[in-house]
Amino acid sequence: MQLALVSENSLYRKAIFASGYSDYLLWPLIEQEVVSRLAACIAQIERGSAGVFFSADPLVQKSCDLLAQRVDRQTALSELARMVGTNRTTLVNRFEASFGCGPMTWLRHYRMAEAARRLRSGHESVAEVAESLGYGNSNNFSTAFKAIHGLSPLRYRKMALRREKPV
Repeated sequence: MQLALVSENSLYRKAIFASGYSDYLLWPLIEQEVVSRLAACIAQIERGSAGVFFSADPLVQKSCDLLAQRVDRQTALSELARMVGTNRTTLVNRFEASFGCGPMTWLRHYRMAEAARRLRSGHESVAEVAESLGYGNSNNFSTAFKAIHGLSPLRYRKMALRREKPV
């Protein structure tokens, strides 16, 4: 997803979109316009990422389902491999083929996607979200969340809630 930043006097929409940009922002920036465009980009990314956690490989999908059911617990790679009836090497190789990462990286991304969804809903505290996703320490959760989403969980929630309020 790429946004072009263009001045009003050099705005050529066809050229912008032909260059591969998804959208554009006019310079000088207007805060409300930036927030609106970024919200649209986030919505598009979320629509496109629905399949990010699904694999056509039955062994990998069974593993994903088990990890999702046990999202609040720590699961060792060897334990997961045993549960799905394979060995660690095969499991990692098949995850790599399906998702480009291993099972534990997949689980971290799954947890952070679930955390983002829960934070946007605003019904649980950050500590409750962290605990429900297997993080006994809120600081570790915040660090992991920021590494994936670029914002602290609290800042993410505040921005999400601001976007949903009518202007």
